[in-house]
Amino acid sequence: MKKGDEVECQVVVQGGPRVNGGKVVAIGLDVAAVVIDMESKHCDIATTSTSDNGEPQLFLDVNQGAALHLTPGKEREITCVRLPDFKGWDLWCGEVSRYSLLACFVRSQR
Repeated sequence: MKKGDEVECQVVVQGGPRVNGGKVVAIGLDVAAVVIDMESKHCDIATTSTSDNGEPQLFLDVNQGAALHLTPGKEREITCVRLPDFKGWDLWCGEVSRYSLLACFVRSQR
């Protein structure tokens, strides 16, 4: 992967928050910064995990009272997004702004 590459965002479970896609904004040997464009506005990262296959997963929740453009009928459900391009990497930190999810990954030492 290199700066500017598209990042695949697999929606494993579609809840209220909707994701458009991602892009690498910076990358080195052991660290990468990614921005994920959100269709939904004002969401939160509820938790993170790693799939059985070693791919990082983000669980996105709605910011009650502020979230907009959610999946109809699933407004209160969590969305799980898997990032297969970063298999073997761990999410180090993440932040959600208005329409963007900013994530920093580090290469796993496991």
